[in-house]
Amino acid sequence: MGRMKRRREMGLVGPLAGAAVILAGLYLAGPTLALLRLRRAARDGNARAVTRLVDFPALRRGLAHQLAATALGAPAGGHGLAPFGFSFVAGIARHEMTAVLTPATLIRMARQGPASAHWHFQSFRLEGPTTVALRLHAAGEGSMGLTLRMEGGRWRLTGIRLPAKEWLRVAGAGAP
Repeated sequence: MGRMKRRREMGLVGPLAGAAVILAGLYLAGPTLALLRLRRAARDGNARAVTRLVDFPALRRGLAHQLAATALGAPAGGHGLAPFGFSFVAGIARHEMTAVLTPATLIRMARQGPASAHWHFQSFRLEGPTTVALRLHAAGEGSMGLTLRMEGGRWRLTGIRLPAKEWLRVAGAGAP
């Protein structure tokens, strides 16, 4: 009786291991598939799909911080008004990002900006069970970092790391 039970248990190991490998593959492919859907939606001008695939508040916060750090340098732990100045500039940048960074901006970038270049994966890094950081590279454009987070069972873009001059160029080119 013990032998049959062991055989039955051993018979389950293979299928369970196979299912685990398939699930892990789907989990790791998810961010790439989300980026492909985002790229297609942006190129098609589908603002509704872009909105579903991008966490705009998180993206704006991150870019505002990036622009403030570029303009002033990251706040040092020293004394004086440096942290206040950084916070002030970051607040202004957040306000501007709210006005400038919209689905239409991302659509425009996908069609004519640095996002329209042919990007290649450089690296893929898990930053936690629900966060992935990707590094992409395009000839003549340099590197771009993307952060995707799983929210509600779906991967969404939550961060972009581009040189500030590129964001200013693209946003300024289509600003009303």
